[in-house]
Amino acid sequence: MIQRFGLLSVKAICEVDGASVDETKRVLRTYRPQKVQRGRFMLRDQKPMRLPHLKRNLEGSNLTAEDWFELLNERVFFAMRSRFVSDLRKSYLSEPVTILSVDTLTLLNRHRAKVEVSSKNNGATRMPTHWKSRASFQRIEDVTTERLKLKELTVCHSVPDIREMDVNVYEVAAGQDFASSLTGNG
Repeated sequence: MIQRFGLLSVKAICEVDGASVDETKRVLRTYRPQKVQRGRFMLRDQKPMRLPHLKRNLEGSNLTAEDWFELLNERVFFAMRSRFVSDLRKSYLSEPVTILSVDTLTLLNRHRAKVEVSSKNNGATRMPTHWKSRASFQRIEDVTTERLKLKELTVCHSVPDIREMDVNVYEVAAGQDFASSLTGNG
């Protein structure tokens, strides 16, 4: 599917799948505790976002949990550090995964107008101090040198031209961590 469509946000998947405006809104604003089949696509679960914790993390933001899900589902996410990828992998260790490594400069050159970055894991909610708001995402131009500890780079809507970029593909077997897939050990 990536070969055909590139990397798609959940919103873009709904568009490709021909979902109505109402159905798209429902999908974007609904928590997914497990994977969901959507036409030809499989939507990743949102297990790490526990609703009581998310509501706590959104206090004072003027956002509801549904608003937050929609904000996330409109984006394609990239981890900025391999350690963060390794940490994310631990949550899905029992499943095989495909991990793409993309040249960030090329991605920025092609999609800068749609890029926003964050210093947080916006899909995690267990930390009480992990506050979330619309300001969790910033345009790359607005990031100061003091905030260079970025965790996530997001592209709004889609990256249809991903196959034209310098991409390394890592097929990581169930039970294998990401670090050992880089070295070939398992």
